[in-house]
Amino acid sequence: MLRRVIRHVSLRFLVTTLLVSLLTVMAGMTWLLTFRNGRASVRELADHFGRLSMIDIRQHLEAYLSIPDTLNEINSYAFSEGSSGETVPSSVLAARFAEEIFRHQTVMSIAYASERGSYVGMTRGAEQVPLSLGLADESTGGRLVGYFSDARGFRGPEFDRSAGFFDSRQRPWYVAALHSSGPAWTPVYQWLTGDAGIDLVTAVHDSRGAFRGVLDTSLTLEGIGAFLQGVLPTPHSQAFIMEPSGLLIGASAEASPYLHASGDLLRMSALDSDDPVLRASAQHVAAALSRGDTLDVERQMDFKLGGERHVMRAGRYRDSRGLDWLFAEVIPESDFAQPVYDDMRSTMVFAGLFLLVSVVLSLLLARRVTDPLKALTAAARRTGRGEFADLPVSGTREVSQLAASFNAMASRLERSFRSLAQSERRYRAIFHRSAVSLLEADVSRLHVALQELAARGITDVEGFLRGDREYLKAALEMIHIVDANETAVELLGAASRDDLLGPLKVQLDEEAMRGLVPAAIAGARKGRQQGLETRITTLCGATRDIILSLYVPAEDEEIANTLISVVDITERTQAERERAALQEELRQAQKVETVGRLAGGIAHDINNLLTPILAGAEMLSMEFQAGGGTEAGGGAGAERAGAERVEAERAGAERAETARQVLGSANRIRELTRKLLAFSRKQALERHAVRLDTVTADFLALLRRMLRPGTDLRLLTGEDTRPALVDVGQVEQVLMNLVLNAQDAMPGGGTVTLDVRNAEEAVAGSPVRGEDPRKYVAVTVTDTGSGMDATVREHLFEPFFTTKAPGKGTGLGLSTVYGIVRQHGGHILVDSDPGWGTRFRILFPCGEEA
Repeated sequence: MLRRVIRHVSLRFLVTTLLVSLLTVMAGMTWLLTFRNGRASVRELADHFGRLSMIDIRQHLEAYLSIPDTLNEINSYAFSEGSSGETVPSSVLAARFAEEIFRHQTVMSIAYASERGSYVGMTRGAEQVPLSLGLADESTGGRLVGYFSDARGFRGPEFDRSAGFFDSRQRPWYVAALHSSGPAWTPVYQWLTGDAGIDLVTAVHDSRGAFRGVLDTSLTLEGIGAFLQGVLPTPHSQAFIMEPSGLLIGASAEASPYLHASGDLLRMSALDSDDPVLRASAQHVAAALSRGDTLDVERQMDFKLGGERHVMRAGRYRDSRGLDWLFAEVIPESDFAQPVYDDMRSTMVFAGLFLLVSVVLSLLLARRVTDPLKALTAAARRTGRGEFADLPVSGTREVSQLAASFNAMASRLERSFRSLAQSERRYRAIFHRSAVSLLEADVSRLHVALQELAARGITDVEGFLRGDREYLKAALEMIHIVDANETAVELLGAASRDDLLGPLKVQLDEEAMRGLVPAAIAGARKGRQQGLETRITTLCGATRDIILSLYVPAEDEEIANTLISVVDITERTQAERERAALQEELRQAQKVETVGRLAGGIAHDINNLLTPILAGAEMLSMEFQAGGGTEAGGGAGAERAGAERVEAERAGAERAETARQVLGSANRIRELTRKLLAFSRKQALERHAVRLDTVTADFLALLRRMLRPGTDLRLLTGEDTRPALVDVGQVEQVLMNLVLNAQDAMPGGGTVTLDVRNAEEAVAGSPVRGEDPRKYVAVTVTDTGSGMDATVREHLFEPFFTTKAPGKGTGLGLSTVYGIVRQHGGHILVDSDPGWGTRFRILFPCGEEA
């Protein structure tokens, strides 16, 4: 009967019926909220007391550290009235310093050092020497003398004297004051008594602003721990002060935060303290500093130690005098929470009993409602995992309607999920089996950044990105790779797919970086993917030429992931570059070949014309040298005949000299035509298989005699150098031209190095495409001269091309070298840059030794 009634009642009625039970549950919730609020109140209370205590610590610390500053400022007035000289006697300073030391128990010593090197210092000492006076001036002969002193600063018996001259101006605290624009703290140091201290040094000036000396007030750090204990807000709380390095200055839990070993004072690190609370607190402060938190603003950091929560506040204390300390206070939460927890325990007992009764009543009514709802919930979870099953349509009217609606929705979701799964499988199969390198990238961050640029009013995003390199670099880092196929892994030099995941790791060249994202944005606006031809450096360091395509969603699109395709065109671009280089080499060779043919034709014509000129000049020279006068008779006729003979001899000598000049010029023209013929490779060669290292070594002495002082000629040879098939005279001509050219490139002197070895030892790779370097012997001529730029290298072997001044060269030296080398079937390689010298590598074909 009850079941039939429940089946036809509304869900609202059931909810109303259960409200009574829920009120019982609310009692438990009330206790829970009370508990949480109580804990929150405890934390607020701890935070409040912590703030007050931190203020108290800061104020006490400022008061503690203000004493040296105040004393130095007061004592500096003693010097402001005078204008020069030692206006304040040492006895007066000693009395003043003694009085101030006894007035301030934390002051260990006060000293003054003048610009002339004198020193007066009063120091609080051990029990045997409660107060001592240090003095170094004319009366002590420049030595530092220690005297017993009373509370009024009167000088007593001497108890110590330095071995040598004491110059206070060399002391570190004196130097520190000179280099500081105002009062400055020294680092923490150890006193002879074993205490730790810190000094405040102040430069003193007279009324005219002239420098008089330095005041140094030493402050003991032993009292810091005492005042930290006096400001703690709760019985178990702790406070400490340390340097950013972790070394303790003072701590409430450490009476003396220093270690004494063999008479030395060792600073204790808070991280090495025996107190677990102090050690854990210091670790949290160090962790905050390592994360980049400067603690310039006080921060609250909570931590658990031994199962108990501790509330810590940490801050930084800095002043204008160079002091930089960290201070913190730690309060156990139990110091505040125990009374609250006791009250909550009583509330928990009452609420538990009330809750038990409410739950029993609620379960009797809720079971009928909760079972169908649980079944619906379980079905929803199974549907979320892709497990689709119909729910039984039963229960209350609302639950039955809900189950029917859920079944209809689940049926539609099943069909949609099945279709999506099939699409996803097809996509993944295409993605991972593609021969094209594909990367799936998350560009949502980039999309948001572009929207922000648009919101800032930027009408040209591409231009903005090209102009702002840092923003462009950041934009590229917003492209996150989430998947990659194996083709991409291989192309981009990754060890595995995981190496490519995350921010885009390949390195683009500068031009590609400026063009990729702007081009992709332009493509997005046109509704298509944008391709960019560029060069990248892969993860393994290799350089590849690629076509990179990236699609970035437009501002109004909501697309998280996109595809990046990478097409390797390295072989194509390399072939294009090699083809261009070969075309340039062919063009240069054809140009030199054409000029060589022209030069050879001209040289032959000149040789043909020179033959009768040389023959006639030689005959004239011989005739004029052999000619003479007639025999003389007697008397007047004999005198005339003698005069005529002298005149004939003089005229013959002049004509003979003219014939010799014509002959010399013709020979020089013949030598010039010989060089042209060598360049054009029309000169006959007498080739023999010889060892070029031996030929070069034999020719070295002659080359050295031709060089001017300041030019050093060296010879290097390889082992087991193969013989070369060469004309020895022509090789010597090549060496002479190259060495003399190298000397001209070093007007201030330098070194010319000849290196003869097998070609594979001198040339990396093949000298000419497709040839084996073992077929050649290499002769390398290197100088330390001025070098050549690209324009000079381009015309280097052209006849009559020269960079020398008019009259200093014919421009045929290197063209002759080129002709001789090519006529031998060899090659000549040139490496040169301005300021780096020049290196010629001559490759002669090998031959079998006779």
